[in-house]
Amino acid sequence: MISFILCSINPEAAEKVCQNIRSTAGCDCECIVIDNKTKPRSIAQVYNEGAHRAKGHVLCFVHEDVRFLTPDFGPAIEQKALQPQTGVIGFLGTQYKAQAPSGWYVHNDLSVKHYIQSGHRGTDECVTHNLSPDGFTPVVIVDGCCMFVSRETWASHPFDTLLIQGFHCYDVDFCLTLHHAGLTNYVCSLSMMEHQSYGSYNLQWIETTLALHRGKWYGQLPMYAKDLTLTPQQQIAYEHHAWYDFLKKCVKSPLPLSQFLALLKDARRIGFPNSKSFKLLYKLLFYRGLRK
Repeated sequence: MISFILCSINPEAAEKVCQNIRSTAGCDCECIVIDNKTKPRSIAQVYNEGAHRAKGHVLCFVHEDVRFLTPDFGPAIEQKALQPQTGVIGFLGTQYKAQAPSGWYVHNDLSVKHYIQSGHRGTDECVTHNLSPDGFTPVVIVDGCCMFVSRETWASHPFDTLLIQGFHCYDVDFCLTLHHAGLTNYVCSLSMMEHQSYGSYNLQWIETTLALHRGKWYGQLPMYAKDLTLTPQQQIAYEHHAWYDFLKKCVKSPLPLSQFLALLKDARRIGFPNSKSFKLLYKLLFYRGLRK
């Protein structure tokens, strides 16, 4: 049995997901919907509660803006999740987790994707990239919109409720924990999922990402997926790209100027290019000027 666990702020949306799951899973399943609107808690607390209540041998932590499009998708994922060396299974992820502050995404070269993205841009996009022919591609991190994991694996490595106080970075921390424990995380391409929204990179996401990298995972990164090899030059390029992507998000946030400059200084310690530094400073002046 697969237990699908939803942290919900919209009962109607959650019910639609549950109806979709029941009609497409193709195996025994249950849906556990936990209301998190009335008295909000961190997503780590909600997911751990749902996992404790679950009856299934496999758990799926899923957002309420996800739809499963492939009939009978459940059995193959359930079988893979129960294999002893399997960590978490999702539908988009990265083969390399940079030392630089970042979420699941580092660079498109390193991304593994098999899903449909829809949402506010008005068009649906089918995204497939870097997939293994056997249907399960090793990665370090998967995006938290949908994560399958065995009950036994979750019980040994539950979500960190001390570190994760809000709704960001729970997926990064969970996947890093499983990867560090010697398990293999995967992106599945045997079934198709639709994600109906885009990620939110607000100030809370920035602060939690920094806490993750400066605290629990300091000195443990970078991490590589199974069979991935990078030259030193490639690794430097990807680290610089990750820094640039993170700092761009900081530019568009209300992060204090002093903190932004300190982060830029950190990036420059590893050889972050002058050209990108000046470009970010220009963007910073532009966006801060617009806010005024």
